[in-house]
Amino acid sequence: MQKKEYVRTSLRIEKHLWKEFRKWLIENDYKSFHQFVMECMEKALSGELKLKHKEGKRK
Repeated sequence: MQKKEYVRTSLRIEKHLWKEFRKWLIENDYKSFHQFVMECMEKALSGELKLKHKEGKRK
């Protein structure tokens, strides 16, 4: 069995923004911020997320 390695990060978020974002997470059935970030990372790596600045350069 291969041992997984992890990276620890931290974010500084304004309190009022965090409260609003937590409400959004709950309304959209996310169990945690970690779940949201992992799903976004997987989508980005698989090419499902488009970068806005790349789309703007094409126009």
